[in-house]
This record gives sequence, structure tokens and C-alpha cells, in this order.
Amino acid sequence: MQSCLYDAVLFDLDGTVSESHPGIIASAKQAIEEYGWPMPADFDYRKFIGPPIVQSLMQYAGMPEKEAEICLRLYRKYYNGGEIFNAAPYPGIPELMRQLKKDGVKVCLATSKPQQMADKVAEHLGVFDLLSCLAGADAADKESDKPGLIARCLRETGVKKERAVMIGDTRFDAEGAAAAGVSYIGVLYGYGTKEEMVSCGASVFAKNAEDLFSLLYAKDGIK
Repeated sequence: MQSCLYDAVLFDLDGTVSESHPGIIASAKQAIEEYGWPMPADFDYRKFIGPPIVQSLMQYAGMPEKEAEICLRLYRKYYNGGEIFNAAPYPGIPELMRQLKKDGVKVCLATSKPQQMADKVAEHLGVFDLLSCLAGADAADKESDKPGLIARCLRETGVKKERAVMIGDTRFDAEGAAAAGVSYIGVLYGYGTKEEMVSCGASVFAKNAEDLFSLLYAKDGIK
């Protein structure tokens, strides 16, 4: 069997490993409703998936930072109260991660989800024990710089950036990979768009876990 092209494969969590929108959207809706912040009836709450919640509340809901931080606490009340487990792994992704680990590859998660939450989700999805590093955001959910998270994975695994690849579904992942100097594969089944990722320099994409396997184990490398 062919060996993987990389020594470390870094995955984003929401939209890449975990189909997590039901719990995130429900928590955001309940938090904003309890806080009493007006929102358009047709607002697309999927925008809250990926970036830090405080950033999303400020950017998409128009909240000042102080109000967003208060609303974040309400969000966490609902999310940690049970919505965190309203998520499931995408088909074939845990199996891919398991195969990578079996082949000696360092499997990592680099996510803007706060560390404790990310740990819980990874355990719920059954992938926690497969990881060489799980790099999550700090407790304030404000400092979750993707290049920094990627760098942490490389530092903790001892893998050089030239031997690592980031897999994600949004422009934040594509931008982070470019800034960190690692290769990037964008998945098209998540919450971002191909156009956004292309605008950030992405050029290699996968529709599912089978595509990812083919790219990671390609004879001629990723073009």
C-alpha cells in the first residue's frame, strides 16, 4: 500500500470532521433570543459556524464587543448544556483518520472552538484517541488565530511545515494554511464555499472522505 504524502495531517473540526451546525445554530438562536438582540427573520445562522462566536456576533449580528461577550456566555450555557453533542462525524472521516494514524501519520485538529469544548466534541465523535495534537482556542474564545493553531500542532508533533497539510472548509482555514506555510486541501461538503477558499489561494479540493484519501495517498502528489 502507498504511504501518505505527509508526516502530519491537520483537520479543522466544524464542517470538516464534524457536521456540527444543529447544535451551534440552536445555541446561537437561544442565546440571542434570551439576550433580546433583534435579528432579521431570514438571518442565516450558518454564519456562526467556523469563526469564534464573539467575532461572529460582532460581525454578523452587529453587537458591540461587550454585548457580544455577554451573549457568548449565554451561548455556552446552551451549548455546554447539551447542544455540544448535537453533532456527528462526516461519513468516512473517522475511518480516514484511523488509517492515517495506523500508517504512522500525526493526526491533528486545529480548531477555533475553545479547547475544552473541542476536547469534548472530539471524544463524542470518537476521534480523540487518534490525535497527536488537538489545538483549540483559548478560554476567552477571542484568540484563535488559525496560523497559531497550526504552528502549535507542528511544534507539538515535531513535524516540519513542508511535511504537513491542513484540511478545512472555510477561507479561515485556507488563509491559516497559507500564512503557516503548509499545504492545503479544501473540502466541499462543509460550511464554507469553494469561491471563498479559492480567493485565499486554495486550489485542491475534495468532495468527500474518499477524495481526501486519494489526495493524501496520491502517487504524483497534490497538484
